[in-house]
Amino acid sequence: MGAPEAVIFDVDGTLLNWDASIHSALVAVQAEYEVLASAELVRAFPLAVTDYAFVIRGGFVADRRHWMLFVDPLPPWRRVLPGMDDGTVTAIAHRFRSLLRPVRYDDVLPALAALRSEHRLAVLSNNPRVETVVEQLGIRHFFEAVVAAPEGYRKPDPRAFLETCDAIGAKPGDCAYVGDSLLADVAGAQGAGLNAVFLDRYSDGHPLPAGVSRITALEDLLRLFAPGPR
Repeated sequence: MGAPEAVIFDVDGTLLNWDASIHSALVAVQAEYEVLASAELVRAFPLAVTDYAFVIRGGFVADRRHWMLFVDPLPPWRRVLPGMDDGTVTAIAHRFRSLLRPVRYDDVLPALAALRSEHRLAVLSNNPRVETVVEQLGIRHFFEAVVAAPEGYRKPDPRAFLETCDAIGAKPGDCAYVGDSLLADVAGAQGAGLNAVFLDRYSDGHPLPAGVSRITALEDLLRLFAPGPR
């Protein structure tokens, strides 16, 4: 790929470890509500989140929209608590949402610290709370711009990517976009003329379009962007 001028990151599933965040909030809300004491909930709730927030295309996970738990946390809770009165389910769901705390992946800080000496860094996310999330992750200082895609043209709409490039004064062809979603990140970045990098943290095995690079951890970016043969 060569060294891009700027590297733009997705957040959810790329910098933010949703599995860890959900587990922590789930354990905390269980401790507050006696009706949630069943150990089965720890297995059932993530499956309900998968059905609610994941987009499947051709048998592959094309997008993990965990950020929807902030927008409306009720659907997965209704699924795992059938028959419970709606007022209680609503109270539990809202309490769960209040207990969600962003947790960053272990590779985030080392990768951002290494990349910022050679590249301009930014964030583009469909998460409407992305500015708060990045602050809570303790990484806001790494980025020149943090952009929440407007509701009218969220990723993969090319306008969201072009708006981010404009925010940092960089041409799309001089930017790499790193994300974990084939639908929102890879397709969107390519459609806007950015260099797409697919972060395959789950070893999903997606076949990738021509020109897309695959990494399994953020430190792989240092090798990918290094000059000369790789």
